[in-house]
Amino acid sequence: MELDFPALKRINPDTVGWIRLKDTPIDYPVVQERQGDYYLTHNFSREDSRHGAICLDANTPFVFPDRRNRLRSHNMTDGSMFRALASYLDPAFCAAHPSIALFTENGAYTAQVWAVMRVPYEEEYLSIVPEEPLAFSKWRAVIKKRSVYRTALLPEIDDRHIVFCTCETEGADGLAHGDVLLFGTVMNCP
Repeated sequence: MELDFPALKRINPDTVGWIRLKDTPIDYPVVQERQGDYYLTHNFSREDSRHGAICLDANTPFVFPDRRNRLRSHNMTDGSMFRALASYLDPAFCAAHPSIALFTENGAYTAQVWAVMRVPYEEEYLSIVPEEPLAFSKWRAVIKKRSVYRTALLPEIDDRHIVFCTCETEGADGLAHGDVLLFGTVMNCP
């Protein structure tokens, strides 16, 4: 896939990549969050928007993909943004979509999905990949145990990790009460 990153950066200098998930509407630029939650209320063109943009956390170094990455976006009822990630709660969808494509100026990557889970907002800390070996082992065990399905992939601390986060609107009141977290290991494309 040919992407014109210089042109994308002229539109938005915070551009760090592009994300694509086959057979879904996920086909968007990725921007680096630099201040608070700006891109949860502003689109790629930096206009006010309830859709927001696909954003890499501000806490992540400005190199994508790095060792620990977290991408966030809204789960929009119109099917846009990260709405399709909730489909990973169905093991059949995961089997049909084992990876997510990521593109940067430096190359193409795939995020091999190894776990997905629902969490209440107070457990959003699980979307942060620990850097210390013992904490990482405990974190990985919790994720594998609570994941809605199992894969053969078991990530190691030195892998490049990516966590995709979106809200889940399952409540009878139509409001989000937690997040869907999708865990992947980033690999270079051959």
